[in-house]
Amino acid sequence: MNRLLVYLGRLTLILFGFIFAALGASAFLHVLILGALPFTGEELAFAAGGLIVSVPFLALIVGNIGFLPAMIAILIAEFIGRRDWLYFALAGGACGLAASWLTSFHTEFDHSLDPTTATLALGATGMVGGLCYWLVAGRSSGAWIEGAIDKG
Repeated sequence: MNRLLVYLGRLTLILFGFIFAALGASAFLHVLILGALPFTGEELAFAAGGLIVSVPFLALIVGNIGFLPAMIAILIAEFIGRRDWLYFALAGGACGLAASWLTSFHTEFDHSLDPTTATLALGATGMVGGLCYWLVAGRSSGAWIEGAIDKG
């Protein structure tokens, strides 16, 4: 029963880490988009009010698109016990690039945006998401495996 609670606790922490990563990646993508638009100070303040709604909404989309690559990276980290921030930053960047590759089959890109720029932006967004995941759950990856070893 005690091991079951450890597993449920770890799965809950992974879920909260993934949610936090999706929100962080969404917020970073908003910063990239708002920085690229030619807004004045007053217009930017007006547009920033909509972030309360658009950041969580885009986090749903980011989480949906990046779920499979992120879960593969999280499972690798859990089973080999990777806890360093660099692994999660690079894995997040790879997940962002994979998401860019996966969505290129289903969407028609706006031709005013360079596809290379969009791919690099999604890679950087994935890195931020990976670091957000590391802050919540990645620092203790594989801790449940160490607890399974009897040191008595």
